[in-house]
Parts: sequence; C-alpha cells; structure tokens
Amino acid sequence: MNETKTLKYTSTGARILLGLVFFLGGIAYFFMGDLPIDPATPMGRFASGLLATGYFFPFLKITEAIAGFMLFFKRWTPLSLLILAPIILNILLVGIFLDQSGLVIGVIIALLAGFLAWCNWDKYAGLFKA
Repeated sequence: MNETKTLKYTSTGARILLGLVFFLGGIAYFFMGDLPIDPATPMGRFASGLLATGYFFPFLKITEAIAGFMLFFKRWTPLSLLILAPIILNILLVGIFLDQSGLVIGVIIALLAGFLAWCNWDKYAGLFKA
C-alpha cells in the first residue's frame, strides 16, 4: 500500500472517530441530562456557572452534534473543524487547569483534530493570507 492510500485511510478513520465523539457526545446530553456536579471543586463551580445560564449546555451540545455529524462527510470536514476548534481548545484548557482526569481525552481529541486540519491545510490557506 502506498503512502497516499495510507494517509487517506488514516484521515478517514480519524474523521469518523472524531465525528463519533462529538456527534454521540452531543446527542447523549439530551438523553442523559446533566451529570452530577460537585460545587466544591473548581470544575464543579465552572460547570455550575455554565449550567445556571440555562442555554449554554444545550447550545454547546447541539453545536457538537451538528459539527460531529458534518465530520462524517469529507466535504464538510474543514468547516466542522473550524466550528469545533474553540470547543476542543476549551476541553484542553479545562483538562489542564480544572480537572486533570479529562486531559488524556482532550489531548487525543486535539491530536485527531490537528491531524485532520493538517490533511486539509490547503482549504485553510486563504485564512492566513494578508
């Protein structure tokens, strides 16, 4: 198998895996509801504040589900990654500063997204031209 086919299969696998993470994670929120929050922890205080808005988590999860679904289609991958970029950054920052137990999954998600961005770099070139 040549290098081009390997990269194609690897990027397809990464795209489907990342799509499943965000699509299923977004949809699951509406079936499982809010997870228990311990307001004594920094992560609990952060999540309690977001939950208190009443709109943030449903908006976030709908956005994740739509962008995750878009990842199932190669055509929409670059746009989906742009939509998910601030969410992925927040997952990483929460893992670093508030709850280190989620850091591993945050790094894996960031690596998958970074790899897909690299595979689609030609689509982003216009964003970086002056």
